[in-house]
Amino acid sequence: MHKAKRSGHLVVVSQPSAAGDPAPAVDAVGGLGEALRAMADAALASEQGVKEIAAERFAAVLGGHDAIVVERSGMGWCCVGSRASRLGDRAAEVPATVPMSRDIVVLPGVGAFISVKPDVGVLTDRQVIEADRAVMLRSLAIGFDLALTAATQNRVTRDAMNEIGSLQQIAKRILSAGELDEVVFSITRETTRLLGADIGGVFLRDGDELVMRSCVGNDTLNIDRLRMKRGQGLAGRVLDTALPCRVDDYLGSEQLNRDFFWLARDEHIRCAVGAPLHARGEVIGVLEVWRRRNVPFTDQDVQRLVALANLTTIAIQNAQLYESQKAAMGQLTQTNENLRRQNEFVQLSAQLQDDLIGALLVGGGVTAIARIVARHAAVEVAILGTDFGVMAAYPTSVADAAWLARAETASLQLPGHANSTTATARWQDAWLSLRPIVAGGNRIGWVSALSPTEPGDIQEVAIRQAAVASALYCLEQRSASQARASALSALMWDLLEGTPPVRQSALDRLMDFHIDLQGPHRVVHGTIDGLAETARGEGWNMDTIERKQRAVLEASEHALSTVSLKLIASRGDLVVAIISALDAARATRVLKSLHEEILAKDGVRTFWGVSAPSESPSQLPSANHEARCATLAVAKLGTPKNPVVIHEHLGVLTLLLQGSEIADGRDLRKFINRILGPMLKYDSAHHGVLAKTIRAYLDNDCSLKLTAQQLFVHDKTVRYRLAQFEELTGVDLRRHRERMSVDLALLMRDFATRLADSDGAEG
Repeated sequence: MHKAKRSGHLVVVSQPSAAGDPAPAVDAVGGLGEALRAMADAALASEQGVKEIAAERFAAVLGGHDAIVVERSGMGWCCVGSRASRLGDRAAEVPATVPMSRDIVVLPGVGAFISVKPDVGVLTDRQVIEADRAVMLRSLAIGFDLALTAATQNRVTRDAMNEIGSLQQIAKRILSAGELDEVVFSITRETTRLLGADIGGVFLRDGDELVMRSCVGNDTLNIDRLRMKRGQGLAGRVLDTALPCRVDDYLGSEQLNRDFFWLARDEHIRCAVGAPLHARGEVIGVLEVWRRRNVPFTDQDVQRLVALANLTTIAIQNAQLYESQKAAMGQLTQTNENLRRQNEFVQLSAQLQDDLIGALLVGGGVTAIARIVARHAAVEVAILGTDFGVMAAYPTSVADAAWLARAETASLQLPGHANSTTATARWQDAWLSLRPIVAGGNRIGWVSALSPTEPGDIQEVAIRQAAVASALYCLEQRSASQARASALSALMWDLLEGTPPVRQSALDRLMDFHIDLQGPHRVVHGTIDGLAETARGEGWNMDTIERKQRAVLEASEHALSTVSLKLIASRGDLVVAIISALDAARATRVLKSLHEEILAKDGVRTFWGVSAPSESPSQLPSANHEARCATLAVAKLGTPKNPVVIHEHLGVLTLLLQGSEIADGRDLRKFINRILGPMLKYDSAHHGVLAKTIRAYLDNDCSLKLTAQQLFVHDKTVRYRLAQFEELTGVDLRRHRERMSVDLALLMRDFATRLADSDGAEG
């Protein structure tokens, strides 16, 4: 073996084998061929596999000595094999200037170094290399070099195939165009894998901000919710410049502002690269990847990311188009379903309406309405009056006391003006619906329905149509009643004001209405006090005035029906009725209650006059005159606490009222005050002794003795009081005309006082 010195290293010089000894060479050639085949096979798998096989084969050629594969690392060398070897620590002792000409270099104290490639070699602990063995080692190094090159090319081919496969996957996603979130997530994942990144994300533009739409590989939730403005972070810079951007040291980069350095520290980010998503000439988002290890992205990585960004843009646009089409199809499907339901609903509604109208035409009434609605809407139905009395129900047993009480409670949910609203409330295990029946602007009843499930459109329509049909039925009944009332009103006026032949004809006509006027009856007059003045003060129009008049008539009819009402009619502010001849006290109570009801509900005052009982229809004109006089008396004398006058209580006032019907009530009060004013003022502080004395004196034909006996006082006391009265009033009781004036004034005063006292007793 010859050795030569080169650059301070010992280089083994080849020397031929001894002649006549071919056997070792043949064996060596066979081992070399096997080693080359093994490395060639390993080249199909990976570069690391070639290095592992190479280390084993070099060790075999060296006769069992240890051998490792080393690679250049910066200015030194390091072991790259996974085999356990004591040579691993010697790799660092290999000089950086070791020759790389595939010579075998002996490194004293370290071993022998066989160069393979400029940055790859084999280190062995054998320091004596025979010439024949050196030839084999050089040949093995050449095979190792070829195997590494083949493995590298295979790796590049595999990477290219993987990249093509990833692009195919992304393209497949684009063509399939599923949900946007699914597409974006798939692209993010494939991009991260293809570029060997640790974190990947897709930002989409929202106004002048970027919003993280999909992220993989992140450790914190902050990055998953990231929002960046133009110029912030790497993605914000891409949005601002519309160009790709790469940073090899994120935290040390001067290209980026420091807004999101805290997040980079949390995620341990070392380098990053981002590319814009271009669509229609503007940036719609950013595709970005990050690495935590200190391995910067290459120019090739940037090109790949740009290509992926272009595919991502197409994918996003296709996915958005798909979602738009899907939404349009969903909307179209929903619209079609809505139209189908509406058509079905209209048909059911039309059939319900036909059935209800048909029932009204054949006179089915509210009973038929309840039955039809219950069948169509699959509910239990009750049609109620304003007082929640049952007008009709289907089934007939459903409207029990609990139902009616709950319906009355539900009615409180509806304001007085809400006449076109259905109130719905949960009741036990069912749903109760309530809707007012409205006719002429007034509530005349209720439609109530009980459903086992929450009411839908068909129930709502059924209840609404039931309310309309019930209103039509009630209007029909009201029209018939009004026609009957109009005819009866005309007949009543004929009885009260007509000539004898007209009265007889009216009596005959009343028999057709089954109204019998035989027996004692009273005539009642009621008048609305100052309606015209009240209307002017309140700003009422004619419709309001007529509504008030109609309300007074309806209230009067309802109240007087409790005392055997026979006939009733109205003329403007006047209501006239014929009732059975009940006693005066009861008539007063009924009419006073009616007055208070009208005052509370309609805000108008009424006066009521009642005739004396008439024994036969022929006396009704006289009774009518008596009732008019009684009404005139209460209007003129003014008794606001008790607005009812019975004719038999008037006495001699009847003659006065009959002769002065046009007189003003204030004149009568002035007359009383002029004659009795000073006495009344005195009596207010002395228990009314003078009025009692004068009344007794006149009732006893001006007899002092009889007056004293009636009052249980002495004759002188009576004489003293009479003198005191004359002194206060200036009246001379010896003169007949003045006594008559005093008597009449006392009579008027006693009449008014009696009404007031009666009112107090009633209260």
